[in-house]
Order: sequence, then C-alpha cells, then structure tokens
Amino acid sequence: MSNSAFNSLEDLVFSRSFRDWVLRPNSADREFWEDWVARNPERAELVRLAKAMIHALQSDRPKRDYSEIDEAVSAALSRLQYAPRYVPIDGPVRRRSRLAGLLLSPRTALPVILLVGVCVAGFIYFRALTRRDVLQSFLGSHRKAGIREWKADQSGQQDVRLPDGSMVRLGRSSKLYYSVSWERNPALREVYVDGEAYFEVSSEPRSPFYVYSSRLIARAADACFLVHAFSGEEKASFTVLSGSLSVFRQEDYYNHPLDAWTGIELTRNQAAVDDRLEDRIRKTIALAPVPAGDRPDTGFVFCGTPLPKVFSQLEACYGIPIQYGGHALDSCHLTATLDNRSFSAKMNAICKAIGASWQQIDGNVVVLAPGCR
Repeated sequence: MSNSAFNSLEDLVFSRSFRDWVLRPNSADREFWEDWVARNPERAELVRLAKAMIHALQSDRPKRDYSEIDEAVSAALSRLQYAPRYVPIDGPVRRRSRLAGLLLSPRTALPVILLVGVCVAGFIYFRALTRRDVLQSFLGSHRKAGIREWKADQSGQQDVRLPDGSMVRLGRSSKLYYSVSWERNPALREVYVDGEAYFEVSSEPRSPFYVYSSRLIARAADACFLVHAFSGEEKASFTVLSGSLSVFRQEDYYNHPLDAWTGIELTRNQAAVDDRLEDRIRKTIALAPVPAGDRPDTGFVFCGTPLPKVFSQLEACYGIPIQYGGHALDSCHLTATLDNRSFSAKMNAICKAIGASWQQIDGNVVVLAPGCR
C-alpha cells in the first residue's frame, strides 16, 4: 500500500485494510496504519472522521459484508457533504435513551415545543395578572368623588399646592392626580404621579402621605423627595432629600397587610430603584447627594485630622452612613481641602490619600482599606 494513496475521506473509508484496523485493532495491518498515522499528523482530523463514519455504520448491525459497507459508505459520504459537522469524531457513542429519542423525534418535537411555549406564555400572563394597573385602581377608587388632574407640558414645569398645604413641582410631560374628596377630608392624603416630580410633604403624624406610581408606592410623613416614574420606562426611583420614606413595590403593597414590613426604609440622600429588567428593587445612595439645608458645603478643610472625625463630619453633612471596618483606620490622619466638591469627589480624594477604595452597598458607603498607607 502506498502512503500517498490516502488523501481524502473516501480513500480511507473505502479501504478495507483501514476498516479492518479500525474495527479490529489487532488486525494484520495494524503496524502499517499506526506508522502511517504517526508520519502523517496533518491527516489526524481526516482519520478521526473516517473512524467515526466506520463506527457509525457498524454500530447498528454487528456483522455486515464488505459490499453492504461499501454501499452504505457511498450513501453516507453523499450526506456528509451537506452536514459534516454533525458526524461524531470519537468513535462509537452511547445510544440515547428511549425518552431522549422520543423527545427528539420529529413526531414529538413540535408538540413539546408548543407545550413549552404555552407554559412560558402562561407564566407571563400570570405575572401580568399579579401586577395591577395602579393608575386604574387609583382612579377607580375615587371615581364617585371625582379626580383633580394636573399636567406639565413639554415647555416647562408646573407647581401644584395640595389641599393639606404640601407642594409638588411637576417636571416636563408629567402628570399628577388626586381625589376631589381630599378637599373635604384632610385625612385623605394620596396622589398618583406619572413622570418626574419634587415633593415637599407637610407633617401630619396621624395621616401618612401616599404617592402612587406605575410600579412603586411610597409612604411619607414629613419629607422632601424626588420621584422619577414614567409609566413607559424600564426604571423607576424615589430619592429622599430630607426626612424619611417607606417605598414598596406595587405587588408587595397590594398583596401584603399594611402592618407587615415589606418595603424599603429610606433616609436623606438614599434612593430606591425598581429595575424592570432585573425584576427587583435596590436601595442605593442618591446620584448626587446634597448637604443638609442647614449645613453649607464648607468647613471641609482638614489638617492632620483623624480619619474617623472626617467620616463623622461627612455623615453629619450628608446623612449617609460610612463604614470602614473596625479600627484599621483609627490611626489615619488626613490633610486636604474638600470644600465645594461633590460627595463622590470628596470620597475619592480621601481614599486616594490613604490608599483605599470605596463603594456603596444598600444605601451605605463602605471604605475598603488594610490600614494607613
């Protein structure tokens, strides 16, 4: 046999000597083929494909005569031209189970796909049923009394003074609804907002103030906060500027008793973000934390100041808890001027000075540092 006679898949598969060696490793031609494979490494892939085809043709019937095999090989090679990547290359494979064969059968594949599709559609429909149309629920509960509606067009903002004295500033293209009966019943303090709005809620300890939106609902007593809740957007958020706020996802608010704690508690410069894609509500710090109203953004000049005192001053100004882990930084001192910088810029400057880093977790700032640099 000539070494150069086997240049294609057909040459190998139609060679009875090669087939004997593949199916009976102790055949008389074993040495020849082992030597040929060793001296032709560039044909390794060709050999693997040829072996795979021979095993596949042999696995369904233990004994075939050579004429049968030649016939089957010709047909298989013809099919191989159209789907070569589906040929197994590691010899005989385990027979798949009856269940796997049944599921992959053309007769059963379509019903299985349809069943899976129905299940997925049912799940989506169920989730849609559990999510209320909060606006329609709000309007329906006040239909008899009537609804006041306020709109801010695309050209500017709209200030609204509510019956209890609270103030709302609507952003562009935003809407606000509340019940006419509120004007006769001071205890009824609830509004629905679609869009962006700034709230200054007056204090009424016995009458909580409720803000409804398409996905988030908030309860406040004496607070200033921002709402971003356009019904068609993927994200909605409530950000507290002063006071405190309890924020609920609408399904939790409607499906649990009001005395059950199912919301997120926010304080100054903290925010609740509901992400439709993530399907969860996150507690975080505000995008741009602002100092307390009675604390100007000055006085952040430090000269050898212990780091715990620096963090304490930042907490008092911004209301954001800062955690820095045990006593690792107690002996650190800071010399820097940080007046008139944003909260993030202040934290970046401090961490750079001591060789640390920081991140926000669940509405808190966490400083990561092994100690003073």
